[in-house]
Amino acid sequence: MIKYVLLNLKDQTDSNDLPSILTEMNKFLAGNFAQIADTQEGFDVATPNELSDILDNWFDKSAEIEEILANWKESGLGVATFPTDSADEFNKQIENKFDASVGSEDDPKAFERISKSLELQPSEIMYVSSSEDSLDAAQRAGLKTVRLFSKPIRDSKHRVASSLRDIGLA
Repeated sequence: MIKYVLLNLKDQTDSNDLPSILTEMNKFLAGNFAQIADTQEGFDVATPNELSDILDNWFDKSAEIEEILANWKESGLGVATFPTDSADEFNKQIENKFDASVGSEDDPKAFERISKSLELQPSEIMYVSSSEDSLDAAQRAGLKTVRLFSKPIRDSKHRVASSLRDIGLA
């Protein structure tokens, strides 16, 4: 039975990394929107309404993620995350939803230390990430693994879920 979930939100390369994409897009648009709108040299420019729709979608997903994390914790699951660089703002927003932050996700020994410090068997911990390499390390340490990705994936050695809700823990 799974008693603890480790999340790695750092390596998301599609819509799951929307906070960093939107941050960069907003920085760029703030300084260059008028120039881009005037020239439209091969760019697809998001209108303010389209950008608003994108942001609304992101905040809907953010609220859903917070709800899922709260449900997991209420059901008795422990939840932790690896530190990230690309989604810092998002992580600040949800940091109080986690029990702990842990070290490098590429080293099986990190997962062994986590298991030992939690006083759990590795098989009682689920690691969720989009990084095949970090999932491999977790699997070598004996953790259950789920690859989080919104597009179909072939040839993954790990269970694949398109959202945290699809994992179905609580």
